[in-house]
Amino acid sequence: MGEKILKGRVFKVGDNISTDLLMPSFTMFGKVPQKEIKNYVFHENKPNFIEEVQKGDIILAGKNFGCGSSRPATKNLIALGLSCVVAESFSAIFFRNSIALGFPLFKVEDINNFVKEKELIKVFPQKGYIQAVKNDKKKKIEPYPEFLMKIVEAGGLMPFFREDKSIKDIS
Repeated sequence: MGEKILKGRVFKVGDNISTDLLMPSFTMFGKVPQKEIKNYVFHENKPNFIEEVQKGDIILAGKNFGCGSSRPATKNLIALGLSCVVAESFSAIFFRNSIALGFPLFKVEDINNFVKEKELIKVFPQKGYIQAVKNDKKKKIEPYPEFLMKIVEAGGLMPFFREDKSIKDIS
């Protein structure tokens, strides 16, 4: 199987992006129909985001992306069709939740000035770098341990366990 290359326009969101911005509390607990919750991603800090975002686009963030509560905010990023998030660092809980759902996150040093808003980038997870399409600049991705990459490639924990025939049924 060849390498899966992710390609999309970047939406820059800065540092300390809380899960509250990804899944506002007023959308939870049945207050907003499940299929509509994704329409409130970044409504406070990027009001036109929902109208502009397209399938395959990429969030580019600074430090501490996904901080805050452990709400399942990654589901909204998946529902919007985003291909991944590239950031300087991630909240530990958000990182684990995203991997469990098969949604890729890539840690890259000093990423904020790599490209401008809505420029195209390519992400080469297996080769370990991202590339700006406009000028071919590259930056190294911090690699996942092999077992985490297998979970992401499988589409999350549940598909991973269904595929892995070496795991015995413990029920």
